[in-house]
Amino acid sequence: MNNLIGMLALLLTIIAGLLLAMRWNLRWNLRWALAPLDRLLAAIRGIEDHDDLQAVQALPMMPVREFEAVASALRHLAAALDAARAQRCLLSQQLSTLQEDERARLARELHDEFGQRLTALRLDAVWLSQQVDAQPLLKPVVEGMARQCALVQQDIRSLLSRLQPFGHGDDAASESLLRLVTLLRSLVDHWRQASREQAAVCQLDLVWLDKDGQPGAWPSPSDASFEALRLPSHLALAIYRISQEALTNVARHAQANIATLTLSCRGDAKPGAPLRIDWSASDNGVGLPGIGADADAVPLRSHGLAGIRARVWAQGSELSCEPFEAGSANPGLRLSASFSSTWCA
Repeated sequence: MNNLIGMLALLLTIIAGLLLAMRWNLRWNLRWALAPLDRLLAAIRGIEDHDDLQAVQALPMMPVREFEAVASALRHLAAALDAARAQRCLLSQQLSTLQEDERARLARELHDEFGQRLTALRLDAVWLSQQVDAQPLLKPVVEGMARQCALVQQDIRSLLSRLQPFGHGDDAASESLLRLVTLLRSLVDHWRQASREQAAVCQLDLVWLDKDGQPGAWPSPSDASFEALRLPSHLALAIYRISQEALTNVARHAQANIATLTLSCRGDAKPGAPLRIDWSASDNGVGLPGIGADADAVPLRSHGLAGIRARVWAQGSELSCEPFEAGSANPGLRLSASFSSTWCA
């Protein structure tokens, strides 16, 4: 009986050990077999949350046939999305180019036609003013005509500068950062003057960060090295146009009395160095109903955001739309985008 009980205990111990070993082996085999699933799920989350295709494109061969079929489908999807993104970028560039060509044509016609005729009118007004020196009733009228002609010429020059912000250098490969900042300041000043709200505030915030993200001093306009900092012309023009459109939308639709344009440059301030530009435009107006971080959910056409998004797409970036102060009576709107480039030599 003692031997039987001992053998039974030994048998039960062996069975329990075998069961534990089988359980451990099964868990290890399942963990090994399902390990690639974590990488597949991470790649899918990357596409869903950040539109990141690199994780999918970097997927290795899967040890399980079924997982390899899923990975192959994801790689094919990533390639299709990448091709669609490149096509979208190309179409946006072509649209922006057509718009700029039309603006350039209008600028030339305004300059050639109205410029000459207004100059002739001013000369005639000056001659007529000399002829009516002896007629005190007519002289103020003629001088008023000359002043009106001068004001119209000034308005046309301002319009020409908005149609062709970089003058005749639009075909150049690069544009000065100083010129871009000067134009952005002009936009801010023009917004203040054109705003219907007398207490309206519009400001331009310039932020400079080194390559490690540490705050630095923005170069002074009097610094000779500032003029040497040059951006690709297509990027400088895109930043100006989206800033122009954003401030125009605020003035027309937002009912805001505070607007802020922010330009943040990150990287070494030397030719050829990598550069990241973070752009944003925010206001404290009525905002847009039902917006989130996805610009596709916003009624873009009715609020002029479609043109901004197209220009951001043309630079290979995405436009983000979100409330400036969520939960407040006037949530406002904040548009933002990031651009990667290099300083031009």
